[in-house]
Amino acid sequence: MNQTYTTITIVQLKKMFDIASIKGIGDDFFIGDLNYKDKEKNRLPFFNNIPTRIDGYVGLFCVSGNLTLSSDLKEFRITRNTFSVITPGNIVRVVDNSPEDGCHLIGVVISSKYMAKLRFDMASFFTQSSSPMVHSTIHLNRMEVILAMKYYSLMKNVLNSKRPFVSESIMALCSSLIYEVAG
Repeated sequence: MNQTYTTITIVQLKKMFDIASIKGIGDDFFIGDLNYKDKEKNRLPFFNNIPTRIDGYVGLFCVSGNLTLSSDLKEFRITRNTFSVITPGNIVRVVDNSPEDGCHLIGVVISSKYMAKLRFDMASFFTQSSSPMVHSTIHLNRMEVILAMKYYSLMKNVLNSKRPFVSESIMALCSSLIYEVAG
């Protein structure tokens, strides 16, 4: 049986984030808040139970609420303090498209082109970690949540600065964040 899916770009994904909270570098990298309460406001396919492949990397940190995400036919419950990773090969969809209390997510979205520029040792990443590439949703402890929020705040501050090397600084922060999440 062939399952069909929709493919969306990170530019299309960007449209569902709270415009006031989005910070980014062109169409290659952005961070922002996603409040999922009303499926009518979220017209992208995977939030309407349609299998979707995203052309980019997405990290989702759940601040509050809950929903069920299906990734490659495995269901994951997204709850407060969970971090989920979606890679370009994943086919995802939100299974329960009307969570009772909504869901507030912080998203970090990276194009494949930008991700290729990040500096990290892929061999050690897979051999020495509980990689989110293997476990697409992990629960963060209190200290990890504090650290994740500091990364988010620092990324927003760097993106708001008018200093040179913003893109390079964000790349370094992304590399560091990947190691932290994998640890």
